[in-house]
Order: sequence, then C-alpha cells, then structure tokens
Amino acid sequence: MGSGLFYKRARSRSAIVADSFAGGARRMAQKLSVHRRYCLELPGFLKQPLSLAQCRAKIRAGVEGRNANFLALIKHGISFYPQSPYSRLFRFAGCEFGDLEKLVHRDGVEETLQRLSSAGVYITIEEYKGLRPVQRGTLCFDVKPEEFDNPSISPALELASGGTRGRGITTLLCWGFLGDEAAAEGVVLDALGFYGSPWALWHDIVKRFLTLTKGAQPVLKWFFPVSTSRNRMAAYYAVLTGRLLGHPLPWPEATGPPQTRNVADWLAQKKQEARRTVLNTSPSNAIRVSRAAQEHGIDISGMHILTGGEPLTVAREREIRASGLTVSTQYAAMETGYIGLGCGSSGADDVHLLRSKLAIIQVARSVGSAKVSVDGLRVTTLLPTTPKIFINMENGDYGRLQSRSCGCQLDAFGLTEHLSHIRSFEKLTTEGMTFFAADLGRIIEEVLPRKFGGCPLHYQAIEEEDENGAGRLTLLASPALGVVNDELLTKTIYEELKKGGKNSQRMANAWKAAGTVQVKREEPKPTRGGKVFPFQVR
Repeated sequence: MGSGLFYKRARSRSAIVADSFAGGARRMAQKLSVHRRYCLELPGFLKQPLSLAQCRAKIRAGVEGRNANFLALIKHGISFYPQSPYSRLFRFAGCEFGDLEKLVHRDGVEETLQRLSSAGVYITIEEYKGLRPVQRGTLCFDVKPEEFDNPSISPALELASGGTRGRGITTLLCWGFLGDEAAAEGVVLDALGFYGSPWALWHDIVKRFLTLTKGAQPVLKWFFPVSTSRNRMAAYYAVLTGRLLGHPLPWPEATGPPQTRNVADWLAQKKQEARRTVLNTSPSNAIRVSRAAQEHGIDISGMHILTGGEPLTVAREREIRASGLTVSTQYAAMETGYIGLGCGSSGADDVHLLRSKLAIIQVARSVGSAKVSVDGLRVTTLLPTTPKIFINMENGDYGRLQSRSCGCQLDAFGLTEHLSHIRSFEKLTTEGMTFFAADLGRIIEEVLPRKFGGCPLHYQAIEEEDENGAGRLTLLASPALGVVNDELLTKTIYEELKKGGKNSQRMANAWKAAGTVQVKREEPKPTRGGKVFPFQVR
C-alpha cells in the first residue's frame, strides 16, 4: 500500500512538472510568433497612415455600433469558448445569449451591464490578479489574466507590466487595435488644435510611437528613459522600418531626470521656430521640465504637455503651467488602451470616455478595514480588436462619471460621458487602518509644498515594515528643501488626516500613538520611467 501511494504521488509530481514545461513551451512559442509577426507586418502597418477623415469615421462607427459590437464580442469571444471565465459566470447567472440580445436591444449596453453585475457577472481586481478565487454563491474557481485574452485576434506586439506588486501581466495587441488607438488620438488632437503639430516623446512606450506614426503625426524627438531597456529593440526596429518607408523618424535618445534641461532646451528651440509642439510624458517628468525652464530662464511658454501614466492632480497641473506650458491628460490601461482623453475644455483632471470602444458602469464597493465605500469603475470592452475581453472588469480605480456637454468638438461624436477625479483605491494599511491614496496625494502634493516649500516631486510616502515587522509610514522629504522641522511635518500629516471624518480621525490618533509616521531626508524614489508617485508600498 505504501509503495502504491508513493507511486501515485510521484506520478502527480511528474504531471505537474510536465504541465509546467508544456505551459512554458506554449508561452515561448506564442512569444516567438508575436515577435515574428511584428517584424514581418510592421512595414504594412506603417505604409498606410490614417487620414483625419478616416479617424473620424472610425470613432463614429464605434459609437453608432455599440450594441452590435458588444453582442458580437460576446458571441464570438465568449459563447464559443466554454473555458472562458465569463462563460461560467453567464451560466451561473442563468443568462443565455438570446436573453442578453433582448436586454441590449431594449435597454442599451450600460443598463444591461448593470443587470449582469447584479447577477454576479463581473470580475474584481483581486480576482483578475489571482489574489483570490472568483466566488459567486456555490460557484468558485480561479482565473489567470491570460484567460481573458481575445481569442479572435492575431497579436503582433507584446506589452508586459512590471509585476512589482505581484505577477506581471502580459497583454497582446493586434494591428487593428493600434489602428483604433491612432483614430482616437487623431480625433482628440483635432479637438485640441494640435492635429499635425510636431511631437516629442519622453517615455519608452513603443505603442504610442506606432499609433502617432500610423495617424500621420510628425514625431521629431524621442527622449528614451535611461533607466530601462524595456522595448528598446522594438523601438529601434520601428524607427528603422519607418525610415526605410520614408518617414523621418527620430532615433531614441537616452534621457533621464538629470538631462531634463535638454528637453526644455529642445522645446525652447521649437518655440523659436514658431512651431507649437506637443511633449508626451508623465506628470512627474512634465514638472521637471517646467521647473528646469524656470530655474534656467528658458522660454517654453505655449508648448503643450500631454500627460499619462499618473493622475494629473490640481497641484501637478499648477506646477506644469507655472512655466507657461499648457497641459491635458489621457487615461489608459495596458489591457484596454485609451479609456478617456482630455479635450482641454473641462480642466486637466477630466477626460471624455471613449464610448466608441468601451462602456463603464460604477458600483459601490467597500475597501479595507475602515469599510470606506467608493464608486468603483467596471470596464467592458466593445471592439473586436480588443486585446482582452472584459465584461464588468473592475480596474482598481474610482472617479466621477457624468454625462454632459463641454462644448468641444468631441460632443459631435457622441463622446459626452466624462470621467474626472480618477484615483486608485489602492490603500495603505499601516496599523491595520485604511488610508486612501487620493487623500494621501492631496497632503503630499498640495498641503506639504504649500506649507514647507518645494513641489509635489519633493515629497513621497512609503509604507514599509520595520525590523520588528510593524507597519510604518516613511515620509521622504528631499534635501533640496533645506531646513525643515521633521516634527512639524509629521504633525501636519496627522492634522490633515483628521479632516476626513470619523474614520480618518481614528486613523490619525492610532498612527500618532504608535509613532507610525517617520521622516527621512532623502530624494523620493522614481519608477524606471521616472514617475514619482505620491506613495509607494514596499
């Protein structure tokens, strides 16, 4: 009996190893196939740039065909794949395709999604990342991010998240999706008055470079982050291919925060040439450019910054505009691409939801031990070119969703839904309390600079454990601030915390009693791409 049990266990282990090996081989074969398609098909993609008329037609078609696109994606991307997580959720909810079709035609996409959400057809951010199983009543199963991949596309570009707070997530993009992204860019740039203006990039996002080129936007300069080699080979190949096709594309130029003045000088040169230029970068880098211009007397007024990757808060917008720059923002995710784009008419922290490709509903959800409720965003993809099929996928953000006209050109396309005050509901849990990133961002980006000097890039909160395993909040304050009273810094944080209501008062008292907030005179820690977030968790 003992030897038989051992034999079964040995076979089980062998099966696990074999499955792991087979899975690795499949992933490698897929990666090679994607790279091969990128190399062979990129010339054809770049050879036929989109006109503004084509961009407009794509957006109109997406808005007008939302119902049909949604049903087609369900039918071809889910119904034919019983292994899809959504197939199981639809069966659990007792919803068949015919029922769904009737609901959509009668009530529209958003109302249908609300009904599906109430019936259990949704995925939380924790479930998507594999941090907890999907559980709806007696139904319980685990999912992986790759199970949401669109089986109908032929991917040609691979994007990967860093995985700093968990396993990295891979997203596979097809050429059709990049064309859809280029169309959205073209329509929004026209609304901003920058269609056809010269561009500079300060990031390593090859996708953005490709979509601008596809949309016939002249990219004159590419400042490539020094700290990362990610996407470097794909970037060089894209430039080489474009040049062979007659596009005067720039080679990536290694540029880190110490070289910020080079960026400001280049923008000043474009101003002297009377060429109003767009710089696409993160809010953190935009602040660096603005401050470099002010410190060195460089005139870059009238140049435009298009930001992404971090929230463009009121404080950050103010810092960027201090040098005479104008600014707008974009809201995107790796798995969905653009979610919303700013038009400049409604303020920096406001975007038009791209209803041509997505639907969003809001569902109240409780977060953390303090049981704070936020209106979380649940995203549904609509176009057949989408990298991943999402139905009521919680993306980890909350914000303000409202339908209104702002008077810009995008209203004419039916893009009248606005998202604003978009923040992550990721949290700090030091001392067993929950403290939202948005509140912490307000203190770090507005209160501390106003009271102690400097700008938002001079402060950063880091949640970490001390040598005894106890949680603490370390406030990094840049040495460039000069002499600052550390005790007054911590006192200010506690006082500002208390302004959020009873839960915040309870948190502040607990943190103060435990001496949770510590101050270190160090430079805030940027990401590989140079972004400085208000807080980090270690």
